[in-house]
Amino acid sequence: MHLTAAEKIREMNQRYIKIDHPPCVYDKVNHKQLSFGDFTKLNSAKIPFFHKISVSGNDARPRMSSASKDAGLEWLHSPVHLRADELVSIPEGPEMRLVTNPAGVEIRQYNSWSGWGCLPVIGNVKPFLTLFDFLTESLTKEQRTWLLQWFAYPLQNPQKNKMATAVLMYGETQGTGKSLLGTTIRKIYGSSGDVIRSSLLKTDFNAWLDGKLFIACDEMASDKRYAFSETMKTYI
Repeated sequence: MHLTAAEKIREMNQRYIKIDHPPCVYDKVNHKQLSFGDFTKLNSAKIPFFHKISVSGNDARPRMSSASKDAGLEWLHSPVHLRADELVSIPEGPEMRLVTNPAGVEIRQYNSWSGWGCLPVIGNVKPFLTLFDFLTESLTKEQRTWLLQWFAYPLQNPQKNKMATAVLMYGETQGTGKSLLGTTIRKIYGSSGDVIRSSLLKTDFNAWLDGKLFIACDEMASDKRYAFSETMKTYI
C-alpha cells in the first residue's frame, strides 16, 4: 500500500515524539531517548512519498507522482510531527499535559512513564517476607518495620517527592541473597526500575537514570572506601 507524505508522518507519530528539552526524539515503543542523529539513522530508508498532481485540459485526470525521501528527516522537518516541550516521568500521570512553567509560559509535557511492572493482587506474600526476615535478621523489629515502609511508601505514593534516602545492605560474605531483595523490588517498577553495577557510578554518563524511580546497585565493594560517596549523594 502506497502512503502519502502525510500518512507516513501520522504513522511515525504513533511511535515517535520530538522533545525540545532535552533535545531528542522519544521512542514510545521502546521507551528510550534517541539523539536526532540516531533517529535519522534508524529511519534512513528511502520511502516513496506519493502526491496527487492535477492536470488541466479536456479528459485530464489527476495522476500520482512519487519521490523517494528519507523518512526520518522528512518527519523531523514536518510541521505536523508530534512534539512536546519537555520530557518528564510522572507515575500514573497523563501521557500529555499542559503546565505553566516558572516564566509563566504554557508548555506541553510528555510523560515517559510506561506503567508498573506488575499489578497488585490479593495473594500470599510469605515468600517475600521469609527472604526479608533472613536478610534483616540483625535488625530490630522497629528497624524492619521502617525498612518495609521505606519500600512501600513510593509505591503507595508514586507522585510524591523522592524520599532523599538510600538503604545500604552489607555483609562479610557474598552469595547470601542481598541483591535478590533489590532485584525483587525492581520488578515491581518495571522499566522505571533498574539494577546496575557500581562501575556506572564512575562515569559522567547518566542517561541510564532517565525516568528511573528505583535503582539497586549491586557489588558496591571498593578498595577506596569513599569512592562513590559524592556521586551517590548527588543521585539520592
